Order: sequence, then structure tokens, then C-alpha cells
Amino acid sequence: SSISLSYESPQEGDISFWKKVSSELNGDFLKFYINGILQYQWSGTSDVWSQVTFPVTAGTNIFKWEYLKNSTTSQGSDCAWLDDIVFPATGGQTGVPVCVIDVQDINFGQVTTNTFASREITISNTGTASMLGTITTEAPFSLGELSMTTQILNYILLAGQTFSFNVNFLPLQNIAYSGSVNISSDDPNALVNSIPLSGTGKPVANEDPVVTTITALKGCYPNPFNPSTAISFSLKENTKVELLIYNILGQKVKTLVNKPLEPGEHTVTWDGTDSNNRSVSSGIYFYKMKAGNYTETKKMVLKK
Repeated sequence: SSISLSYESPQEGDISFWKKVSSELNGDFLKFYINGILQYQWSGTSDVWSQVTFPVTAGTNIFKWEYLKNSTTSQGSDCAWLDDIVFPATGGQTGVPVCVIDVQDINFGQVTTNTFASREITISNTGTASMLGTITTEAPFSLGELSMTTQILNYILLAGQTFSFNVNFLPLQNIAYSGSVNISSDDPNALVNSIPLSGTGKPVANEDPVVTTITALKGCYPNPFNPSTAISFSLKENTKVELLIYNILGQKVKTLVNKPLEPGEHTVTWDGTDSNNRSVSSGIYFYKMKAGNYTETKKMVLKK
């Protein structure tokens, strides 16, 4: 499949667009042409949303995007995505985005294990053009509100706008952790900003104030993992708990917990085996918790 169009450029400029590919590596490609000349091609399943830019000469130009399948083998989603295509200016200056971040590093200090700590980061676009980008991090750090944490966010800021988001830290062990928040933008002087993160898990001390526990599936660490990962959850009251592992097809792989548990914090380890104790293959898996009326499912990745 392909998209092709003709565009009249009164002056030299650039064409930019966001793309993502999920296909057989070196077998199926997303290809981009200008006037019949291949500019670049992408393939594989590790691609993430990113913006690319190519120079364009003045005059009539023909742009073509083509997803070419050269093999009968399929990997990933077997497709490509395009978004936010920006054509060369038809005249005048289009402006430049400027990315400003209000922190340089975050140290969460000591945080009680299995307890969230959060800090806010604000991104500002002080330039004269819109700015797009992606924010990523890795466990035990996460992004967004505690009710729906994630490890990737996308943003779009018009000139003069700001965007604030939470960075969360959930230590599962009494050790020191480090990581980073990576913020990409189309500011030509700040394409990627990396903000160091650090924090230390500490045990609950007898003199610590009692905190009301809620029923929640908190996450797993490490993620991605090999060969095992620790799944953390809490219970408000004594109740029967089911903790189940599913593959990407929705088939149950293993039951980790199926019994009543006391209220409080709990951690269960999955060693990457199925119900017959056979090692499972690399890929995406889901862990699902059921406790009374509470149900929650999260994703994890096994890499070998």
C-alpha cells in the first residue's frame, strides 16, 4: 500500500513527519521517496514513534510513502503508521520550537518499599512554532497519575504552552535505584533531554506512621526482565486473591496466587515458566489481579 501526492514548493525547505514501523526486520519496509528517489526505509519491531525530516527543493515535488511487503513471514503488527506530516513552508518564516524543562535531576531520597513517591516536571515551549515529542522511562520509575501509570507519554505543545506530568518511584526492595526520564522534542537544539532519577527503598520501621493500605496491583520489577520478575500488590482487607499470567493471545500461562491473603503489602515472583514449569518464550505477557470486586491487568516483557 502507498500514499503519493504532488506539492508545489515556492522555495527550498523541509518535509517532516512522525512514523512508526512494526514489521519483519529487513523483510518488510516503510519507504519514503521524493521525486521517485528513495530517501530512507525502516523495518523491524523495535521502532518507536519518532520524527524525521528531509530537505526539499523549490518547485513541484512528488512525495510517496510505501509499505512494501517482500516476504510471506509476518512479525509485530505487520504495518506502519504516519502522523503529523508538515510540508515545506509556502512562504515566510515558520518559526522554531524551544524546549525548556524546569528540572535537571530528581532524587526521591528514601522511600518506603511498595510505596509510591511522585515529583512533577513541567515542559515549556518558549519558541515560535509547535513542538512535539515523547517522554519515556523504565521501572521502577513511571509516568502519569498513580491511578493509571505508564512508561511512555506523547505530547504536543503550541508556541507558549506548557505541559506538566508526574514522575513516580515505586521501590520494591531495600536498595538504591537509578534511571532517567528521556524527553524528546523537535527543538533542533534539544532533540533529546535526559533527566537523571535516583532513589532508595527503605523498610517499614516500627515508628513509621501507619498508612491506610488500598487494594491495588502496583507493578513488577524489573520490567523488561530475564529470568524472573517480582510482582507487587497491596490488600486493604483479608480477601481471596487470584494472580494470573496470560500471553499476548489471551491464553492463561500460569496461576501464581489463588487463595485468601491477609491485608498489607505482598510480592510474588514469576520465574518465566508455565503451569507445567516449562520456560516460556520471549515476548509480551500480562499479569492480572482479582481481589473481591477489584480487577487490574498490567503488561510486562520477557527478554532472553
